[in-house]
Amino acid sequence: MSDPLIVLREDTLILAGRVAKLGDRPISLHMKLRIEPDEVAVAVESVDIGSLPLPKQFVQDQLAELRHRLDRAAAQVASDRHGGRGRATADLARLGQSFSRRSRRADAARI
Repeated sequence: MSDPLIVLREDTLILAGRVAKLGDRPISLHMKLRIEPDEVAVAVESVDIGSLPLPKQFVQDQLAELRHRLDRAAAQVASDRHGGRGRATADLARLGQSFSRRSRRADAARI
């Protein structure tokens, strides 16, 4: 990614930049944020290339792949817990597990 940009508004986070894998086109990820007592909930509102939205199925496939990778990372961290990697590793495992649980409950079609 080149020319990265982060915009934070009251309840919205926008991540943008140019992606070489997509022909150096500008891409933006629009997310709604909700702060809860022990966590921050994030819902993807849209993913756009230039002014055109990416197809929902493409975004859902990418989110599914991310969930899969986080599940694998969390499982690896859980198996390494006694390997002395410390609190940061355990926190990563909890983050992956939390994301996976929330993603499965959330309707990915909110995009």
